[in-house]
Amino acid sequence: LGSIFDKKERLKRITSYLTTTLNKKNDQNDCLNAVELCKSDLVSHMVYELPELQGTMGRYYLEKEIKAGKSDCSNTVAQAIEEHYWPRFSGDNAPQNSVGAIVSLADRFDTIVCCFQNKQIPTGSQDPLGVRRALFGTFKIIIEHGFQCDIPAIIDETYAILAKDATNKDKCLDFIEQRLKGYLQDNSDLDYDIIAAVIPIALKDIKQALHIGKTLQDLKTNEATTFKQLIESGVRTIRIT
Repeated sequence: LGSIFDKKERLKRITSYLTTTLNKKNDQNDCLNAVELCKSDLVSHMVYELPELQGTMGRYYLEKEIKAGKSDCSNTVAQAIEEHYWPRFSGDNAPQNSVGAIVSLADRFDTIVCCFQNKQIPTGSQDPLGVRRALFGTFKIIIEHGFQCDIPAIIDETYAILAKDATNKDKCLDFIEQRLKGYLQDNSDLDYDIIAAVIPIALKDIKQALHIGKTLQDLKTNEATTFKQLIESGVRTIRIT
């Protein structure tokens, strides 16, 4: 997959795609500036000695450049450099601004696709490259920022940008679907059968799927007879057709 520079070049293209599809063109310049600099602090001795400061040091370095008048970047870009690693663990905050959120999504989608492309697929409790963590962070960002993300389309675009044979793409999409089910089970009040019903929608728009799921859940809870009739009618129609 090449160097960090190669990853950065891929992130530029994924970020451009995301800002367009998410209707965030106004953020595109800041997003691309953040991508250009977000991995630069990895070569510093500070991050070499203390890896947990990745991103944090990048923010400090850029803020110093901005203050000295040596950079035209905004403080939003500096904030995004730190926050594109967020959430770093379960319960951590998502990026606070949309620039950091978009760059974080680009970084995570690239990581996920690259792992599946190279057959580094999580199995059981084994997930050395943190694919599950990257996915859960992706879902959290999408939900908290209200992004309408067509996840299969983004995966297709990321594979295309990688410019290799699309190895394990179907497995990647299946893995994402299963993890999304698990995430919604843990982070929503929806029953398992309701989640299973809205997953095809959630893969393209999680916010809409949660709205539909809540409507179905309320109907199931408060109008049990009507809900049963609705299910029976749907099943009968499917069998006939």
